[in-house]
Amino acid sequence: MEGKKVENMKQDVKDPIIIKNGYLLKSELTTRIAMLLFFGWLISINLSSEADSLDELYRKLALGTATIGVLWILFSKIKMLIMLIKNQLYIKIYEDRIIYEYLTEKGEYKTDVLKMEEIVSIKWSLFPYAIRDTEIWITEIKNKDDRRWVYLFSPFYAVISILYLCIFIFLNKLKIKKYLLYRFKNGVIAVPNCKIIVKDKVDFEWRSLINRYILQGGHYAN
Repeated sequence: MEGKKVENMKQDVKDPIIIKNGYLLKSELTTRIAMLLFFGWLISINLSSEADSLDELYRKLALGTATIGVLWILFSKIKMLIMLIKNQLYIKIYEDRIIYEYLTEKGEYKTDVLKMEEIVSIKWSLFPYAIRDTEIWITEIKNKDDRRWVYLFSPFYAVISILYLCIFIFLNKLKIKKYLLYRFKNGVIAVPNCKIIVKDKVDFEWRSLINRYILQGGHYAN
């Protein structure tokens, strides 16, 4: 629904539509679970010592890397995780703007105000993307070298994205939900498609199937 005007998104009442934003916490937990599974697997295949000295060196390096990775996953952005667990965030939709509540990596509460006139497109996805960036999808990467590498590893991104989505759905109590992606010039936010009235047809964002922000977790912006 590219370039649609504000009229297509106006609500029937003047009071804002208030929606609980629980997906930032679930996204953060999804990232941590996925990385713990990976590092746990890496540790499990490197527990037995090797006879060859060079293979033993590689084993110890892999074991050390995996152990550091587990510690990093457990303790990185810990303030943000604790605050996401303790506090309920909301998305407030008015006729002319969207107020988006989020937490920084330091656990600081902030809000972002998105004016309806700044919205470039509205599409839907099975995963809630919320990030401040000008190059969200792989087709938007401007640097040729970066774009070449991303396209080269896109099959890997796609497989990891599917596994990542499966963990997210599990945390969603095995419920598959649709999220409206409000795309603006400097980023994108997701809104659970529960109370929103959108008069025009909203297309699926196929580029969302390749998730470049797996390590982003529940971090929207600073």
